Amino acid sequence: MPSFLLNTHLAVLSHLGLQVSRPDLDNSRQSLYNKAYRQAALKPFCQAAAGGVYGYMKIKKRYTKDLKLLIPAYNHYIHFLQKARYEREKKTRKVTCQ
Repeated sequence: MPSFLLNTHLAVLSHLGLQVSRPDLDNSRQSLYNKAYRQAALKPFCQAAAGGVYGYMKIKKRYTKDLKLLIPAYNHYIHFLQKARYEREKKTRKVTCQ
C-alpha cells in the first residue's frame, strides 16, 4: 500500500480516537468500535482497491465507486475471510503454546 494512503488512514483513525489500526475480530462487526473503524477504513480501502493494491482480491471497479456495493464487500473480506484466518491462527497458537 502506498505510504500516503497508509498515513491518511492512520491520521483519520487518530482523529477518531482509535489507537489501533485494525478491526476487533473478537467482537461483532456491529460493535461501535468496528462501525467506527469501518467508516474510517472505507475511503482508504476504496482508494487502494481502485488503484490495484488489492488486485489479488479481484474487486470489481464498480464496487469502488458505489458504497452500497463496497460496504458488503469490505464486511465480507474483513469479518468473514479475515476473521476465519484469525480464528485459525488463534487455534494454532493455543495448540503450540500448550
